Amino acid sequence: MIAFNGGGFRETIIDGETGILIDATDVATLEKAFKRFNEIKWDKEKPQIQARKFSRDKFEEKIRKVVAGYAGTTGS
Repeated sequence: MIAFNGGGFRETIIDGETGILIDATDVATLEKAFKRFNEIKWDKEKPQIQARKFSRDKFEEKIRKVVAGYAGTTGS
């Protein structure tokens, strides 16, 4: 994956491991990104491992912990 280096992409893509992050979208930058993308020997397991961090199960687990933390407080 080639994506703009901002927003959610910055949080989910590890540059050079699970994709390529770019800082601009001009033709020269995109050509360089495509060339770099094709030169990397991608390990298909790395993107899968990274994607699991953002699964529905992980999201629900984190939300439960937050809610439990608030439920356990008495407030001031």
